[in-house]
Amino acid sequence: VGNNNTIDNSNNSTANDLTNGGGNLIMGNNNIIDNSGETMNNVNVVIGTTNQVGAGEQNLILGTSNQNFGSHNILFGSNNTNGLYQTTFDKEIGKDFSGNYSFIYGNNNKVFVPKNKTLEGVFIAGNNNTLDVSGSSYVTSNNRGYVLLGSYAGISGENPTSPHTS
Repeated sequence: VGNNNTIDNSNNSTANDLTNGGGNLIMGNNNIIDNSGETMNNVNVVIGTTNQVGAGEQNLILGTSNQNFGSHNILFGSNNTNGLYQTTFDKEIGKDFSGNYSFIYGNNNKVFVPKNKTLEGVFIAGNNNTLDVSGSSYVTSNNRGYVLLGSYAGISGENPTSPHTS
């Protein structure tokens, strides 16, 4: 519903199977859901303007200019990024930077994930917060959670086992 919205489920063997949830809902303008070539159940809801979902299922995205790679995420607000920020949306590049089971609420919040790793359990509420573990070698599924509240909070991906000197 709306104008210039795109859903690409080409070569996705489970996309149209109603027993798996069966579909996506887009309302607004210039939104993209790209699950082409992936095997996933979809069931994404995107409402707003210029939101982008790549390689993800069971996401709820509301607002403007949010970008999400991964599944089971909720993004509310504007200019929030989960996974990898791209000036030109490309699902094939972004799918290697997956953030799952995250809740991001506010504006200009960024979550950057290392390539070929999956980050899970992020909770951000506020504005201009950054979780950057993109250079981290210790990020693995199911062993970490991150919470950022307020404005201009940040967590970097430094290795906690490295010696810290001042």
